[in-house]
Amino acid sequence: MTIQSVESALHTLSSAMRADPHYARGWHDNIAVMMQDAGADYDVSNDGAARFMKLAFGVTTGNETLRYHRVIAAAKSLIDASRRKYWEDIGGELRDLESALDAYDRAIAMASVSAGVPL
Repeated sequence: MTIQSVESALHTLSSAMRADPHYARGWHDNIAVMMQDAGADYDVSNDGAARFMKLAFGVTTGNETLRYHRVIAAAKSLIDASRRKYWEDIGGELRDLESALDAYDRAIAMASVSAGVPL
């Protein structure tokens, strides 16, 4: 294998990755998973894969993707918290409504007893 053939292969790979970001992301993900298999945590492995992809092929695959996933995770967390709060509030309102209906039923029962009207 000659230097020219290695350079040509790297040029071909770099061109393919620039033309198809999904292809580049596939390489990135495989590198990151191999690093995780070796004991690196998620953030370190993705940062390492992104650095390798930038250095070897001149493509950016990691930083904005990591930020995207972090933003999505934060948004999901906020949505879940909002849902929990909503259902807590609804639960409280339903308990208040049940109490009001119970009080209404008692008032109707007392009024019918004092009026001598059977329920």
